Amino acid sequence: MTGEKEQKTGFEYANQEHFYGDYPTAYIDAKYKDGKFVYLEDQQEVILQDRAIVRLVVYRKDIPEEMRERFHSTSKKVLDKGSRLYFRLPNTRLTFFVGLLEDLLFIKAGNKPARVINARCEVYDVKGPTTQKFEPFEVDSLNQAYFQASVRYRQDARSHTGNIYDKFYILDTDRSLSTLRF
Repeated sequence: MTGEKEQKTGFEYANQEHFYGDYPTAYIDAKYKDGKFVYLEDQQEVILQDRAIVRLVVYRKDIPEEMRERFHSTSKKVLDKGSRLYFRLPNTRLTFFVGLLEDLLFIKAGNKPARVINARCEVYDVKGPTTQKFEPFEVDSLNQAYFQASVRYRQDARSHTGNIYDKFYILDTDRSLSTLRF
């Protein structure tokens, strides 16, 4: 090398290891017309390398009737009413305990990851260093439980949201909700 930056081909770049194993992706706004995909802005055909892996997001109404069955929705109970969970708030050393007041269901539509259906719950206890008096509270979802606890106990935080699949753990097994997704 003579001090010049080494150039990588697109193939070499796409096949190298990236941050957390992710590969750079691109969003292509296109429509299916006359048996091919064309860009929305100029109607030019979308050309990809052979063996490119794509994820298509379409309205279900645009899927032929005979193909729709593979994209139906299914729901599954993953935790019973009365199950206990916990979550920790970042930078607080506080752990909150949550009891489900309803069964917890996940719904899966087609090949999308399953997502939780709102279930009433009660934040019934907190452990850790706090000067605030804790009072149990009920909410309509796990997201609301996390949000309300964060608002009350991290008042200076810039954000009060978190991914419930990664933040909530089942008390009996210490498994995160993400392990229950299907």
